[in-house]
Amino acid sequence: MTTLTAAERVRTRASWLATHAAIATVLTLAPGVVYYYVADEFVGVLLGLLLAALALASLVASLVGGFVANARKRAQMEAKPIANVSKVARERGRD
Repeated sequence: MTTLTAAERVRTRASWLATHAAIATVLTLAPGVVYYYVADEFVGVLLGLLLAALALASLVASLVGGFVANARKRAQMEAKPIANVSKVARERGRD
């Protein structure tokens, strides 16, 4: 098993959560719509919309988490000062 950095773990979890939140959104809306057509009651649709709103909130939270993790990863990659370059690598550049 590979070792993941903290940012990679957050991105992986955010991606997993976003996928499952999208699936949950569809799965919560479908029974409410079917119930509406069968029973002609809007209560099932409202319950489905409530659950879908929760799933969409989870989706938004996971997407924001993934975006923040990507931004942190980019900031870490760009923040490496030139002093971190080894002496051997600097001497190779002079040849």
